Amino acid sequence: PFCVVTGLLIGIWGYFSPRFNRWFISPALDLMQTIPTFAYLIPMLLLFGASPVSALLATGLFATPPMVR
Repeated sequence: PFCVVTGLLIGIWGYFSPRFNRWFISPALDLMQTIPTFAYLIPMLLLFGASPVSALLATGLFATPPMVR
């Protein structure tokens, strides 16, 4: 639910601000969607250790870009 709400809000913000969408949101989403899932997990493991928190954050980062688009 958190990724859906976050993605929806960022998507609405990008819709109402085309300049912000073109210069920030689209390039960030393009970059995030080309990175594999395990590449998100490695920094989370370093920051939070091997815990459910790191897995949830990595999954959230991976799941948000499709919702924004």
